[in-house]
Amino acid sequence: MKVFAILFLVTFVAGSVFTQQNPDLRKLVETERAFAQMAREKGTKEAFLYYMADEGVVFEPEAVNAKEVWSKRPDSPALLSWEPIWADISADGSIGYTTGPWEFRPEGKDGKPVAFGQYVSIWKKQKNGEFRVILDIGITHKKPERHSLKLRYPEEPSVLPRIICCFWGAVEAPLKSLSHNARIYREGMVPLSGALARKQLKEEARTFDGTPKCDGTTSFQYCYGVIRTSSDKRFNFLQILTDRSATMKWQVDLDLLNGISS
Repeated sequence: MKVFAILFLVTFVAGSVFTQQNPDLRKLVETERAFAQMAREKGTKEAFLYYMADEGVVFEPEAVNAKEVWSKRPDSPALLSWEPIWADISADGSIGYTTGPWEFRPEGKDGKPVAFGQYVSIWKKQKNGEFRVILDIGITHKKPERHSLKLRYPEEPSVLPRIICCFWGAVEAPLKSLSHNARIYREGMVPLSGALARKQLKEEARTFDGTPKCDGTTSFQYCYGVIRTSSDKRFNFLQILTDRSATMKWQVDLDLLNGISS
């Protein structure tokens, strides 16, 4: 038993060290923090216009071009602040994501936060080597009683498979394909993981409303679009899927539903 525990610890630490030493992942996290810092210093609007890719999308309530939306918004002292607590990147270092808590202060950085939630940003390396956001989405929930702001990484290194495989089974039936790192985001709920995540997915039935849009690499994929539930409600959805083991079996690392008003 002790030998097993030691082997597990060595594997866990080795995987964590690998991800923390990954220069692309480190750069992605540094860019995310610079994005949040610019929002604090120069305003949320200027920060989004600078760090969103030209083709980047936000949800208003469905997917729209981010720069077009933010360029039309008036300047405001209101501050959207956030902090990454989880980050991952593809094996080739070209695309990854960050996620964590956000707070909204309508009176600015010295004001009181009045709204809370979780965000997910998908980042893509540009031709100049810099990362920019190609998708930004989130959920709202009540003020959490407590949450950790410690940044964490996946426990095992990504491995680049030679062949890209079909991952639609994971997209349509995430319960069967959850990774042990999986996070489930639902409007009005704090993030779910483990048994609670599986319970939530087991209770849901959903179908695509239109064709999802997917992109990524042979080790990292994301899909987004609109789904309908059994109660005929429409939701934006985002899924992030990875294949770290070179087995060509995609696993769901993150599953998010964000309500769309009827």
